[in-house]
Amino acid sequence: MKRRVLLLAFGLLVANSAFAQVSASSIPLAEVFGGVSYFRAGVTQGSNLAGWQAAIDYNLSKHVGVVLDFGGQYKSVDGTTLSLYQYMFGPRFKHRHGRVTVFAHGLVGGDATHIPGTTQGAFAAGLGGGLDVNVSALVAIRVFQIDWIHDHTRDVWTRNLRGAVGVVFRFPKR
Repeated sequence: MKRRVLLLAFGLLVANSAFAQVSASSIPLAEVFGGVSYFRAGVTQGSNLAGWQAAIDYNLSKHVGVVLDFGGQYKSVDGTTLSLYQYMFGPRFKHRHGRVTVFAHGLVGGDATHIPGTTQGAFAAGLGGGLDVNVSALVAIRVFQIDWIHDHTRDVWTRNLRGAVGVVFRFPKR
């Protein structure tokens, strides 16, 4: 009985080490993020909005990917709902170490503000980054993502801050 327990423990240890090496060395083809977001529109004297964020990240190599980033935040003021949407893309640079991935990105695209009866679009650019922790070979938790987003509407630049947390689904190469 004692021998079986020792063999089982040894087998689990070897299997766990082998799994860790495979998952740490394998880079997913794509990563899909979904989570909740906080948006501070006009950092110094602005409004707080809450909503969602999603991204599709295609990995070109271990350290470089291309990301499509989408977000939507909402706020009700006196029965009227303000909606803000972002749609941006750009390169994402990553440092992978064991279960942790630290990333930074530069994004360009646009955003749109919608108040019932009117929608206004703008050019948007952002710099940001975050931290993912792998739970398994296929799932990671995005501990945080912070983006400093500037948008340009009618010759006025606005500085905004966006934060997000959520889940990342990792799709392996075939």
